[in-house]
Amino acid sequence: MRDLPVVWFQSVLIAFLGTPRSGTKWVSAVMRSFGLDVRHETMGSNGTACGFAAWSHPLPITRQDVRGVEFTHRYHLCRDPLATMRTMPEVLATADVWQPWFVANGFHPEGPWDSKLASLRYWVATRRFLIAQGLPVFRVDRADEDWPMVAADLGLGELPEIEPSNKRPPFWTPTWNDLDKVDDVASKAAREIAAVLGYSCKVSM
Repeated sequence: MRDLPVVWFQSVLIAFLGTPRSGTKWVSAVMRSFGLDVRHETMGSNGTACGFAAWSHPLPITRQDVRGVEFTHRYHLCRDPLATMRTMPEVLATADVWQPWFVANGFHPEGPWDSKLASLRYWVATRRFLIAQGLPVFRVDRADEDWPMVAADLGLGELPEIEPSNKRPPFWTPTWNDLDKVDDVASKAAREIAAVLGYSCKVSM
């Protein structure tokens, strides 16, 4: 762990904002390895890494609204959308208590619950929101490329070797064609966003 001044710990407040399955737990572990209290899905003394924190209260899981918090550093946390979508629907699949929230916020229509549809629409809306904020992007699957920016901002050392904490089998393994079948409008928007974030978004023929 890097020996950082106590006054620095007291003054820094960091937010890594994304969606579920975008690396929030991993980046929280990375920050804690440097002695920073950046907690997963809740607020620590040095901030949060949260997949639901970009939206207003009340929220699924944490019920925290970070939009009024004065962070010293904010980052748009992401990974390849197809990789995210492999397990994100599983997070939402059994969460009956969340379903009214997704419907009320326009991420799912009235009718039978479809966790793939809710995940895709939430991913698109959240990424649009975070891109509009102009936040620097930290891609966990390209951390070697993006970590120097974060390290320079926060005065940290080299990226530690911390294994991903979630190694569950995928809920499904979608292609872009599969996402088109879930919601072609949201899928098209997701491809456009993916390109902005530097990911391949080719559709198989």
